[in-house]
Amino acid sequence: MVYGKSSKYVPFFSHRFPLAQKVGLNHLVANDDVVTIFTRMSHSSPSSSPFHATESKPRPVLRYALFALAVVVAGVAVFVSRDMWHMRNVRSLMDVLDDPLEALQLTSLKYDALIPKDMRQNLEDVLTKTSKWSETLDFQVGWELARQGAKPEHPVVLIPGIVSTGLESWTTSEEESAYFRRRLWGSTSMLRSALFDKEKWVKHLMLDPETGLDPEGIRVRAAQGLDAASYFAAGYWVWSKIIENLAAVGYDTNRIHLAGYDWRLSMYNLEERDHFFTRIMSQVEMNNKIYKKKTVLISHSMGGTVALYFLKWVEHHHGAAWIDKHIEALVSISGTLLGVPKAMPALMTGEMRDTVQVPAMLANLLERFFSSRERAQLFRSWAGSASMLVKGGEVVWGNANGAPDDMDNATATHGVMMEYEPQPDSNSTRRLSAADVHDWLRLNAPKTFEHMLQTNYSYGFERSASQIRKNNADHTKWSNPLEAALPNAPHMKLYCLYGYNQPTERSYWMNELPSDDEKLNLNPDHPLLTQPLNNGSNPKSLSLSRIDASVTREDEFPAVQQGVRLGEGDGTVSLLSLGAMCVEGWKHKRYNPANIQVITREVFHDPSAFDLRGGGSSGDHVDILGSHELNEAVVRVATGLGHTVEERIISPIRTDAEIRAAYLRLARIYHPDKAGAEDAAAGRIQHIVRAYETLRDADARAAYDQQRSEVQQAHTLRTRPPRIADTLDLDVFEAEGAPPTHFTCPCRCGQSYILPLEQVAQGHHDVACTGCSEMVHVVWDD
Repeated sequence: MVYGKSSKYVPFFSHRFPLAQKVGLNHLVANDDVVTIFTRMSHSSPSSSPFHATESKPRPVLRYALFALAVVVAGVAVFVSRDMWHMRNVRSLMDVLDDPLEALQLTSLKYDALIPKDMRQNLEDVLTKTSKWSETLDFQVGWELARQGAKPEHPVVLIPGIVSTGLESWTTSEEESAYFRRRLWGSTSMLRSALFDKEKWVKHLMLDPETGLDPEGIRVRAAQGLDAASYFAAGYWVWSKIIENLAAVGYDTNRIHLAGYDWRLSMYNLEERDHFFTRIMSQVEMNNKIYKKKTVLISHSMGGTVALYFLKWVEHHHGAAWIDKHIEALVSISGTLLGVPKAMPALMTGEMRDTVQVPAMLANLLERFFSSRERAQLFRSWAGSASMLVKGGEVVWGNANGAPDDMDNATATHGVMMEYEPQPDSNSTRRLSAADVHDWLRLNAPKTFEHMLQTNYSYGFERSASQIRKNNADHTKWSNPLEAALPNAPHMKLYCLYGYNQPTERSYWMNELPSDDEKLNLNPDHPLLTQPLNNGSNPKSLSLSRIDASVTREDEFPAVQQGVRLGEGDGTVSLLSLGAMCVEGWKHKRYNPANIQVITREVFHDPSAFDLRGGGSSGDHVDILGSHELNEAVVRVATGLGHTVEERIISPIRTDAEIRAAYLRLARIYHPDKAGAEDAAAGRIQHIVRAYETLRDADARAAYDQQRSEVQQAHTLRTRPPRIADTLDLDVFEAEGAPPTHFTCPCRCGQSYILPLEQVAQGHHDVACTGCSEMVHVVWDD
């Protein structure tokens, strides 16, 4: 990566991963070849001038109006919650809404008295047709693959992400028995509980800060079965689309297992309390015993981190050979592999983009109903959420001198993860990198939270291959792919599927709470409040903070919108976390000692204007689970067609700056002035120059990518064992030529099966496609 001349920052990709390997120029020199590269995204040094925000004071009249409205809303909530007749009716409504919207039968609503007959009939037609159209799309990918011959091959285990598994109460005390088996998370009953019985709801969901487990007298467990994460709430699907398309090719509950888990727990406590990893291992072994096939693990979001931890746990306790024998592939969808920037302010302040970029009235109501400090305390009790703090420090996420994902014309750098407005007594602007924010959390969070971090997680960047091998025995490293390698299972495959082209929160403008406000609110005996320096660490002048929603700077690039600076990603997870390990990290032996095949396929976010969830072309973090492209890739891997899922990079995860740096380095090595005037040296420098000219020109690069894809397909045909996809009758082939010289039949890949007349005469029945690895067995009457 290239920054300003004064930059001393050495970024993640160029520092850790040899550039010649990255862009393939070494391979070019030896083989006269050129590698596929990525779209433009080089770097410029950030502006050195401090940033200042203009504070706007709310008008007293507006404050009073908002306060009055908040009082009215609170009064209504209290009235409804205390009146049991009203509560019974609310609960009945909520129970109905817990079912998917399709079950509500909207086409039979009684609105005769409200809408004229002709308009009512038109509305019914629209609702009916829309419902049928939506239902048809649900299975479309699976139906199409089934027509092409796809059928169940590998059993699958689904591993959901954070907050997508439902949680239910198993508390049986007399006081709490009304909550027994009730969903506290993952249904509209959650909203009912949070709105009308907030204290009990928080009491059930908050974990003991000392043990990281259930508080005394409370038991909350993850819901089980496919329904545990098919829908989050009424009509808001999560895993249902993937389940439907797997079912369309023949899967059922015997071959699909959804491994619901209590995402609040740390990875270690998932096994200690719920024996979660032992249960997955038992399920996989049972799959192997019944079906004689390896299992495919399919994870989403934080589930990717959980899956990697599971593989290291199995490797440590049962050996890598178990993985090689039982696991066909891990499909990581939208994986939070290197953490999520939004987790930093969430655990630090209880805030994130979702809570600050809302209308002021809603923000005020939320703060009065469930304050940011209360949210921060709840989030910190969930040790599982700490697994999503960013990993790799400044090496990955940058510092004040620059970051790997800064753009060409950037006037500010994402390397400053949190930037503070100058205080009245100071003209300087405090700028915190990712490493600084980690320090802040250790210094300012409660001692129990600091202890939880130290005993469960590690967020560093390990440079030594020998130390990485030693980390195989340290469970605190297993959730960090920069400190723990992939398992030594050469036959396993890893697919990284994620969306791109969604603005994603990456860094923040912060505001310290005034000191008088701190003195007024901080109570050493109050557990809700974050205690500065309460862990005995050395003092550091960082006070309580919040995202400064008053800062909006559209003239900067990237722009600041209500205190949040946006970068590349899928709307939730930054591109660096989604793709860095898949595209680069796991291509290197220290992180992938068994050379596990890693295939990365990015899905461009191009949402449909007629679908609230983006439709089949969405690349959003959650909505990608309904993407046609992603569903096709998932079903192909499960049905044994994983070899047909091709790598595709469309984001700027690889950059022009790195290509230029590699070119200059190799040019210095192989220039005739350095290597001598021999013909070999002259030939090498010509190859390097030709490669650089090809790679830096977008059109030439696209043409090369197409050519390289064709060469790879031809190589695949020569090296991959033939696969008999179907048996066809010669009658379905078309005779070509006059007189006929050969017969052709279209293949599903778009190319054709070609059967020469001589082959028919010689009795050869197996015919290969010209575009893919599949073959068909052709039969005819002699």
